[in-house]
Order: sequence, then C-alpha cells, then structure tokens
Amino acid sequence: MRICPEHMVRIYTRERILEWGEAGGLRWKVLSRPMKVPWRDHQGRLLVANENHYLLDDRYPPAHQRHIALHAHCCFRTEDGEIGASGKIEPKELLIGDIEYRQLEFENPLCALCSSGDMIPPKERFISSKYRPDSALNRRALGKSPVGRFMMARHLTGQDPTRESGKN
Repeated sequence: MRICPEHMVRIYTRERILEWGEAGGLRWKVLSRPMKVPWRDHQGRLLVANENHYLLDDRYPPAHQRHIALHAHCCFRTEDGEIGASGKIEPKELLIGDIEYRQLEFENPLCALCSSGDMIPPKERFISSKYRPDSALNRRALGKSPVGRFMMARHLTGQDPTRESGKN
C-alpha cells in the first residue's frame, strides 16, 4: 500500500516499531553512505553521510519480501559523526502483519489512506512535504462522491458537516 510520509510516520509511531528491535527476534542493520554532494543543514553543519536503518527478520531469506520489517532514513551525519538536519527517523517501508506500507510513487503520488478519506489536515503536513492532496484537483476528485464531499468538507472546515452549527 502506497502512503504519504505523514501517514508513514503515524503508523511507525502507533506501532512502536523501535520496541520491536529491543524486544528481540529482529535485527538492526545500519547502512551509512557518503553523500556525493555534501550540504549544510539549518544550523550550518556540513553533512557528509546519509544513514539508513533496517529492521530485519532473519526467519526469512534476504530475497523474501518479509525479510525487511522496516526501512527508514535515520539521519544525515557530519564529518565527526554527529547527527545533522532534523535527526528524525523517516520510515520508507513498513511491514505490519500482512500490510506492506511503501513510499509514494514519483510518477503518480497517491496516498491510499488519504484517498480513502483519512486525510491528513494541511496544518499537520510536513513543511518539506511535496505531497499536497488538498489541492483543487484533489478536492474536485473527492467532491464527485457523497463520501468524498463529506470527507472534504470535514477536512477543510475541521467540523462534522452532518451537525448543524450552534446545536449540541
């Protein structure tokens, strides 16, 4: 299932993924790669490496789709190994039960959860997020169905449109 970064972080947090590794049964793997073009973060630190973390289930062979339970961009590193930029974990792939959550496609970015009505409000989107389903095009698409109109009204106003204003 392809989902937006905001939903990915919500699921990652809700499922308490970090505790999986601590509880045992799964193995952490850290992959650090030098960046082709180093850059400076918001604090002016020069970032020279990109670090990804994997939570692996060794009950499955490496080629099996269930081998990687989590793939996350963890951080950027400075020359002396400090964490740079925000330092927040950014999940890229999650396997929860039988559902595999993956990043949005570049050519056709469409979040399955936002599209089903579980829209992330614009104020809760990441500042750097390129995925903006609250655009006019998406409002028109959602507005074609009764459920879409209900969800879009709720999303845009923050209120339940089935309740009359001023009545309890």
